[in-house]
Amino acid sequence: MVVSPDGKTLAFSAVDEQGITQLWLRPLDAQQAMVLDRTEDAAKPFWSYDGQLLAFAADGKLKKIYIAGGTPAVLADGVASESGGGTWNADGTILFSKELFGPIYRLNARGGEVTTTTKMKSGEISHGELYFLPDGKHFTYSVSRSAAPPEIRVGELDRPEQDGVAIVVGQMPEFASDHMLFSRDGHIMAQRFDAGTWKVSGDPRTLGNFHLDEWRACVP
Repeated sequence: MVVSPDGKTLAFSAVDEQGITQLWLRPLDAQQAMVLDRTEDAAKPFWSYDGQLLAFAADGKLKKIYIAGGTPAVLADGVASESGGGTWNADGTILFSKELFGPIYRLNARGGEVTTTTKMKSGEISHGELYFLPDGKHFTYSVSRSAAPPEIRVGELDRPEQDGVAIVVGQMPEFASDHMLFSRDGHIMAQRFDAGTWKVSGDPRTLGNFHLDEWRACVP
């Protein structure tokens, strides 16, 4: 589930009583959710910067749809429902994972060429769980590794050949209120983070506990 940029609406993938998986929208000040039609088999939704559209994986493709309704448009092929999700900045740049294992890819929200924007190193299994920082040029992502704990890094859009800068041990990074929120060993953590220098400071604070098979904590 993902919270809209204005912090007012929750989008999530759910199965209805007929067994059909679709995207649903629920204003946080309401009790009822409403289905977003034509989003069958949708997974891994993420919001556009202005909160007018959602991107999601379905039918082996990355798609986008206006939350007001309409027909989804295909952005890219070869995208698994069990991917590492995506993120969308104000310039219309989308970063996404094609599958659970592999690097991060980039495309324009209007469509076009798909290129890689992170480089896998020896011992790394996947790059995913993406989140644009406020400048829209840098992003956080998590790195799964075969012989070490998962690590959160900061990457730069225009330097795909450059290794990301390591920030903390953990995964599922999000940024809000001058803090990095992330998971580590089954705990939801928050640590002060300067989005300009990419430095954490102070000790991480535990906000709660969770299991990896539960929904992730999300912030706008």
